[in-house]
Amino acid sequence: MKARHDDQMKRMFILLMLLQFLVALQAVGLSEGAITPESKITLGKLISPESVSPGQKFTVNVSVTYSCRQRTMSNIGIYDLNSDTMLDPRVFYLEGNGSKSFLLNLRAPPGEGELKLEALLRYWYAERWIYENESLHRTFSVRISGHESLEMTLELPIKDAVIRINDAKIKTDTLGVAKIRTKPGRYRVEVPQIINLTADSRLSFLKWSDGATSNPLILEINGDTALDAEYGTEYYLTVKSSLSSIQGEGWYPVDFNATISVPRSVYGPADSWIVPEKYVFKSWRGDSGASASSTQIKMSSPKTVEAEWQIEQTPRLHVTALVLIIICNIGIVGVILSRMRNHA
Repeated sequence: MKARHDDQMKRMFILLMLLQFLVALQAVGLSEGAITPESKITLGKLISPESVSPGQKFTVNVSVTYSCRQRTMSNIGIYDLNSDTMLDPRVFYLEGNGSKSFLLNLRAPPGEGELKLEALLRYWYAERWIYENESLHRTFSVRISGHESLEMTLELPIKDAVIRINDAKIKTDTLGVAKIRTKPGRYRVEVPQIINLTADSRLSFLKWSDGATSNPLILEINGDTALDAEYGTEYYLTVKSSLSSIQGEGWYPVDFNATISVPRSVYGPADSWIVPEKYVFKSWRGDSGASASSTQIKMSSPKTVEAEWQIEQTPRLHVTALVLIIICNIGIVGVILSRMRNHA
């Protein structure tokens, strides 16, 4: 009996231990399910000037990449290691997957030297700020100099193009880029209005990459500056006619629908005939086969068209016959008058 009782106690003890294990396992599972997976947020690209003037305002562009299952509060700013202060801190919220860029505004101190900075990013998770990860901070420096040498970069769509900056001239390299070191101030920048490619194709200045359309451009330089000169392609339309004046010849933007026209009929020069010949427009030939004297042609490339004419015979025959009749009548009248004199 005692052995049997001991076996029952062992089985009960094992069942109790198993039950406690299952309860503990379930509790752990519920606890893990209640914790939201940590967001993945890191610093991305950081763009800052290499050097600035004392007291100059400048910006630092910092991008943040993120993957957040729920709305996550974040904080970004620039920490000044020299003065132990946080510059232009921002609070924002992230959710989902993507990236954001932040343009942080800073001002250089009045003296020369080196500005040591650190971009800091942190986010709220599990009732605390996460900021220890290496991907959440990045150090960089900006030189402060009273004799600042800034870089001006200009880009054109062709090499060896001449650019005027005040009284100086520089040429673009093989990639169409021209760079010059200069000081802060106001500059007059001028690029070619027209760049000839071939005899019947060219580039025409449209605007600058910042939206300005004036050429020359008055530019205020306070930091490193990059500008692209944007050009549009133009093609020449040649219109020929052996008899009449033409309309529509000239330069046109690419894919523009240019209108060409000539009169429907013209009179040729009077050479061997008393009455000049009348010519009627027949059709265009070359890069257009239209039969209308006024038509349009799409300028997808340089184009050449010529008007074809044909002689209209009917009006000239009518006039010639009338002239002959008049001559005959004059002759008959002359004969009658001559006979009348003879009888007299």
